Amino acid sequence: VLCREGIKVHRTVQQSGQFVVIFPGAFVVSETVHFATPQWMNLGYEAAKDLKCRRIAKPFSMEKLLYQIATAEAKRENRLVLSTISSLLKDLRNIEMKQRQDLYEAGLLSSARYCTHDNNQSPADTRKKPRKWLTLESSERRCQTCQHLCYLSM
Repeated sequence: VLCREGIKVHRTVQQSGQFVVIFPGAFVVSETVHFATPQWMNLGYEAAKDLKCRRIAKPFSMEKLLYQIATAEAKRENRLVLSTISSLLKDLRNIEMKQRQDLYEAGLLSSARYCTHDNNQSPADTRKKPRKWLTLESSERRCQTCQHLCYLSM
């Protein structure tokens, strides 16, 4: 059925000790372990943007992945990875700022960081507490329109 619909189908048998590498945008029925080379970042980022445009829920947040990689690799001073993802991080920032601007232009009157409504606490006190959004079900952290996992916005 898939072949008749023009969808490429490949089958492989993975033996013990072997790796099977799957490119972004491929659907896999198996147990998987995710890893990424620096060269994969652009492909993965574009695949994540495509899924968001098509309103397909992603299994993880690309924003969070890039942020965590940048944080970890900055400590290691890994220039290869940092130079690879710097343009992606800039694009994420620009998209986030544009979306926030669009919200204000659409009539949003106020905003606040998630779980920072207690004005009596100092910023140091709020950092010590676990972030409330981490305890939310992933469905509650998704945009109701595009099914995007919110990370920067939260």
